[in-house]
Amino acid sequence: MAKGGLILRKIKMFLIFSFLIAFSFNFTATEAYACSCAAPGSPTEELNMSTAVFSGKVIKIVDPNKDAEIQSSADLLEVQLKVKETWKGVDETIVTLYTARESASCGFNFTLNEEYLVYANKSDGALHVNLCSRTAPLIAATSDLEELGAGEEPTVIVEVDQSDGKKENIVAKSEDDHSNILLIFSILGLIIIAISLYAIIKKKRNQ
Repeated sequence: MAKGGLILRKIKMFLIFSFLIAFSFNFTATEAYACSCAAPGSPTEELNMSTAVFSGKVIKIVDPNKDAEIQSSADLLEVQLKVKETWKGVDETIVTLYTARESASCGFNFTLNEEYLVYANKSDGALHVNLCSRTAPLIAATSDLEELGAGEEPTVIVEVDQSDGKKENIVAKSEDDHSNILLIFSILGLIIIAISLYAIIKKKRNQ
């Protein structure tokens, strides 16, 4: 009896350990940061201090480090927007800007196909947006739009082929699905092994 109980305890410990190992592969090591910044000024003040101010729709989000084993909340995401209206610093119909991956590093959480009022600043030759600016969903920026007044339409037409972005999203989704299937089968295999061992031990104890 004692021997059988010991084996059962070992099986339980094995299962727990296996589950922890299996699920650990679904998580990526992430460096932690904290975002700290002063409240932004008024729309007019931020217009004067920003490199570019415009409204637009997000048409593409690229994460260059999405497959990296070690990721940081400060990793930059590339965000492309189709410009609707511009107040400063933007003439093109398509603008690319960068923001940190997570809000912990003051990254702004853009959503694909959503419209935003963007206050951006140039750094290292590129436009950047952070959580500390007045950047906001366009639907929530009514007071800003009233104070800024009417903007202008962009005059420089930029053609962007989004097929690569769609292909990238499809491939990424396929890889994620494949990983999830492997994980499910691994867990099922462990459960089957544990049940089989339990049945064998129970049979021996009843003999």
